[in-house]
Amino acid sequence: MWIQFKSSCYILLPLTLKNSYSIDEARDLCKVSGADIISINNEEENIFIRESLTQNWQYADEVLLGIYFDTDDNMYKWYDKSELTFTNWSGEDTSEALLNTCSAIHARSGQWRKMNCEEFTQVGTMCKTTAYSYRQKCLDQKVLIMTLAITIAIIIVIASTVLWFLYKRHSVSSGLLSAQYQPSTLVTPYSDGIGLVDAEEKEFAA
Repeated sequence: MWIQFKSSCYILLPLTLKNSYSIDEARDLCKVSGADIISINNEEENIFIRESLTQNWQYADEVLLGIYFDTDDNMYKWYDKSELTFTNWSGEDTSEALLNTCSAIHARSGQWRKMNCEEFTQVGTMCKTTAYSYRQKCLDQKVLIMTLAITIAIIIVIASTVLWFLYKRHSVSSGLLSAQYQPSTLVTPYSDGIGLVDAEEKEFAA
């Protein structure tokens, strides 16, 4: 179920809690819905995600953050290209950022921690997209369903019309054949002769 917060919509993928996915595979799952792994741009959004995890998605202790360490620029960046203006790293997390460093947000504390991208398991994946993109996708799906329904209705009407035409044509043809081959009154070769004999007998009796 998608949940909207301001101009973005979020959904948690339970499937990733039962299986070990790489960061790229997790992103691919989000991209199917036209989204990406979550970015958190301010404290208000961080609180919203923490509360959503504790109230709506209670089966996830941690979820991945769509953040990575760019060794070329020596800084963290979001996968969705949004600007990194907010962080909430745990004070206990002093691990060094590496090329294969992934991160997660803890459901109860809302704090972030670093982890090795090759080793994380049982970490949920939350996807994020713009509310406009989500509504547009829903609209596209509704249009597709309506188009299919109208197409099916047209096919049914055409098929019904053709069947009715064939039925009427068959009925008319059957009527013409019956009229054409209807037997006439049977006339025997002796009918006229019998009539003459009867007339002569009546005259003789008179």
